Amino acid sequence: MTKIIDILLNRSFNILFPIALGTFRILAYLLLRLIPSFFYKPYKQKHINKDDNNNYTKEDVTYIIPIYMPEEDLKMCLVSWIKNQPKEIILVPDISCEKEVTEIKNTVLEEMSENNIPNIRIISETRPGKRRALATGYENTNTEIIIFVDDDVWHCDTMLENLIIPFNDKKRNTGGVGPGQICRSKRKKYNIWEIIMDMRLFQRYLEIKATTFFGGGSPCIAGRTMAWRKSMLDETNFVEDFLNETFMGKKQLSGDDKYLTRLCINSDYGMYHQMSKDCYVSTRFEDPPVLFYQLLRWGRNTIRSDIKLICLERKVWCKYPFLAVVMVDRFLTPFTMFIGLILALVYGNIELFYLILLYIFVIRTFKLIPYFTYFKPKLKYNYRFIPYVPIFILATYAGALLKLWALFSLNNRKWGNREVKVNDNDEIVRTGIMENFNQEEILDEINMEEIDIVDICIIDDNELKKNEFSNINPERQEILLQLENRIIDF
Repeated sequence: MTKIIDILLNRSFNILFPIALGTFRILAYLLLRLIPSFFYKPYKQKHINKDDNNNYTKEDVTYIIPIYMPEEDLKMCLVSWIKNQPKEIILVPDISCEKEVTEIKNTVLEEMSENNIPNIRIISETRPGKRRALATGYENTNTEIIIFVDDDVWHCDTMLENLIIPFNDKKRNTGGVGPGQICRSKRKKYNIWEIIMDMRLFQRYLEIKATTFFGGGSPCIAGRTMAWRKSMLDETNFVEDFLNETFMGKKQLSGDDKYLTRLCINSDYGMYHQMSKDCYVSTRFEDPPVLFYQLLRWGRNTIRSDIKLICLERKVWCKYPFLAVVMVDRFLTPFTMFIGLILALVYGNIELFYLILLYIFVIRTFKLIPYFTYFKPKLKYNYRFIPYVPIFILATYAGALLKLWALFSLNNRKWGNREVKVNDNDEIVRTGIMENFNQEEILDEINMEEIDIVDICIIDDNELKKNEFSNINPERQEILLQLENRIIDF
């Protein structure tokens, strides 16, 4: 112990250790993320045997969308899902917003002129929680592929046809597929938080490109849009296990996408990410303080899931060893980010402290260069965000502190921006303004004729030759314009 203390007090160690650590972090980034990501390629239709009559098509796909307190973007998103032409769209609203969802659906259908409208059903869910809504949708699906979609996620017109291509690779036996993602602003212009989260998304998908290239694995197929082979779920006691997942003996509320990703990794099925200008989705992010609650929730879900996957289940080490190494490196990163700065301050080496700050700025800026060069053909659009690079670097360190906070608060199962929790009896219950929610009062507001439509609302394609869809309102048109300007070549 005395020798260890002597080493720590040695001035040479105080200088050399941060340098060695910084070199290690650069090499880890290059070898585990950046360089492998250059070799990633999405599946193309030409890679699949077109003569195989067993290939999956859009007719084999059902969208399942859990809905809670929907906003106006639901209209725009619903239109995008319809334009992708799955066989069926199942909307699973919480009973508290059933009437609102029905009105939104009817408004969209009245304003569309598509010839082939997929079947659309609304199945209201009286029991709280996103997992319960997803399970209800799954139980009412009979197609070979199911796609779980968040209610604020917009799909590009070619998303679905490209997302299902990996399922037709018989050698890989794909069980799950995820698309690329970008941030969509809630306003006419991106604010600082949306820019930060867009950069964060890019760095996340750089990592996913690398792990996809090395074997196809992924730390998570994000719940915003995730496609699963239904037979993979059918082979397990899916609903029971999904609704009753525990960590340290406590039932889990969130982390549905992490659960499904682990299920795929621990099965005999593979996974893939389709990331290209033809296969991407856009999502929104909230402003603080809700954003901070979301980041904490995601951080806790990630740590819980990684502990299970790496330490308890351990199949990932054999099936996707590169992914396992990346996940361990990601777990250690929040600690290594601060060690050099702390050592410099503890030993009063101000020159070293400032050198480390300069190193951080240069290296973190270097890591963002691909963010401004990957996006084609309209590169100048992302160049607008260059002045925000220093702010993003600060946000990265703030995010590392949030991850450490998440690590030491794993027992906290609060959602953050959803009025629901797990009580002391391990029951999922409503909270806040929803705590005294009266289901009967809501049902009384909906006439019986409308309830019949809501319960099983299958839309007849032949009855829907309406006026051209007007894109909701001018503000939504502006948002769609943003997305057109951000077509990506992932």
